[in-house]
Amino acid sequence: MMKNLIIAASWESSRLRPYTNYIPKIMLNLGKKPAILYIVDYWLRQWVEEILIIIHSKYIQLLNDYLHLFYKDDIISHIKFSAKDECNWSADAVLWAVGNNENFQKNVMISWCDIFPKADLKVDNRNQSICFLTNEWKCRYWYDYKLNEIVKNSDNNWDVIGLYYVNDLSQYLDKYELWQDLVDVIKNYDQWIKLDFIDYWDLEKLEKTKVIFNDFARDFNSLEILDKKYVHKEALNEKGKTVIKQEINAYKEYYKYENIRAIFPKIYPSFEETGFFMNYINWKEIRKVFDELDAEWQRKLIDAFDDTLNELHKNKVDVDRQRRYDMCYEEYVWKIEKRINSIKKCIIWFDKISKVNWVDVMKFDEIMSKLKEWLNSYVDNAEFTIVHWDCTFSNSMLDENWRVILIDPRGKFWEFWVVWDKNYDIAKFIYSTLTCYDKFNLGNFSIDSITDDEIIYKKESYDNKIITYIEEKYLNKDTQIILWIIWLWLAEYIKNDFLKMNWSYWEWMKQLSLAFRLY
Repeated sequence: MMKNLIIAASWESSRLRPYTNYIPKIMLNLGKKPAILYIVDYWLRQWVEEILIIIHSKYIQLLNDYLHLFYKDDIISHIKFSAKDECNWSADAVLWAVGNNENFQKNVMISWCDIFPKADLKVDNRNQSICFLTNEWKCRYWYDYKLNEIVKNSDNNWDVIGLYYVNDLSQYLDKYELWQDLVDVIKNYDQWIKLDFIDYWDLEKLEKTKVIFNDFARDFNSLEILDKKYVHKEALNEKGKTVIKQEINAYKEYYKYENIRAIFPKIYPSFEETGFFMNYINWKEIRKVFDELDAEWQRKLIDAFDDTLNELHKNKVDVDRQRRYDMCYEEYVWKIEKRINSIKKCIIWFDKISKVNWVDVMKFDEIMSKLKEWLNSYVDNAEFTIVHWDCTFSNSMLDENWRVILIDPRGKFWEFWVVWDKNYDIAKFIYSTLTCYDKFNLGNFSIDSITDDEIIYKKESYDNKIITYIEEKYLNKDTQIILWIIWLWLAEYIKNDFLKMNWSYWEWMKQLSLAFRLY
């Protein structure tokens, strides 16, 4: 019975550049999480007990540290690495690694780092050697059913044929030549099974795979429109139940203030207490509307959003200085230290980089020291009001009268419901407009180069028609610093995308460094 899995991972991953300039393709994001997690989770659902990943030695520590962000030690202990720095084709990679790992010579599945089956394997007899054939036509080899053997299809450097389950690999250890495919060496199988595979072999396939996984739906709640009268929001798991409960309580708090009832939808709790209904209005999601507008109408939308926030923030709440300081310290300092320290092993060149895209950047400890200095003076005048907490374009709707309606409030912080620093709301709004968080969510990023002390990355450029208008209206010293803090938090929150995690960290370390020098 199969219990071991070998994953032949990438060496230089040239077909997926620029995304694989400094990471192996097995760490690329496929939508909601990195490929390595989909692959490990898939095979642990099968019969696999031990996993051996063959990979270039320069990636082993990075990949091992990255796996520790997602798995506990009881899973990590079953994942091993074999360093293979010279790429002499798949037969040499696999059989060389097997020769150095006797536990992976019997009853072993051999896979590649850029494919895994779409459905769970259903194999009646796992005492046989089995070749799992891909249905992909673009392949170096294909199975000839008449000859009952694998035939070379093309000299082109296309995909391999699929997966191999082999009872005994030891018989092949000294029977291969360099620059042979594994399929050229192991040709005898008891069974041939065709499968559909998730395949991100090159840039074209990577984009198609992302579409499969990235449906942008949350995994903890669902939305259903009922006769264009109501929207039903339902929890899908325990996390969803917690979020639903917080939202219901937040809406109840908002309804206590007559002047802001109109900027939130009317909700009706359901009997099950795992969801709620809210009035359906002829809404447009602002993140889908904003970029389609010309500059004049974008300004009008910004002003409409501003009206909503001003109405919300009219409701001031008296909070003593010590409590303001403690709350701000937790959110603006402690939260960053906690989050960044949890991922710093996976931030490329964390302790070495002193320049980011030609700009001198401070060290992380220096940034934290500057933040503490700023906070000591900031809290003296920090104004606490009723807030939304997460007023991005994704959490706001535009009704037929061009009134901005806020949805998905965060809820409670400390003992306070819907009470917080109003500048945080403003910074979160700028987060969507000026720094284009919603586009960042959909964009692709890559590292262009890394030298001894400098990292240069590429990012998508955005045609923001009203940058000056937003900057003049909102961007003072305090909102700017809070804005960069929010982006710095994001690095840990989006750890499931290695490249975006690193971009979020280095870009906003750069921006905080500039801000502290400016002020």
